[in-house]
Amino acid sequence: MQLFRGVLASRMAVRGITDYDEGLGTFLHDCDQLCMADGLTFAQSVQYRARVKAAKLGTVDNRGARRVDAGEIEAAASAYRQVRTSGGSAAAGSSDTSGGYAP
Repeated sequence: MQLFRGVLASRMAVRGITDYDEGLGTFLHDCDQLCMADGLTFAQSVQYRARVKAAKLGTVDNRGARRVDAGEIEAAASAYRQVRTSGGSAAAGSSDTSGGYAP
């Protein structure tokens, strides 16, 4: 945070800007111009870099929107135990040959 504050203050001083909002706007505009060489906006560039760094650090929640609650896990485990103890079929006389496993 101190680095950003120092960079922003230095850029404002070089350009003779004393208004924070104007300085921040100018800084972000300059960042956008710099990133346009890569075909991205500054925001897109920051998001991309954050994803790459988070992946390297293992801090990305890549499970997506699929969330499984404890009740669902217990129901699946119970169904699995039933299949295992009944010899491979979830229901007696069932024509299902998948062994009780749904894709």
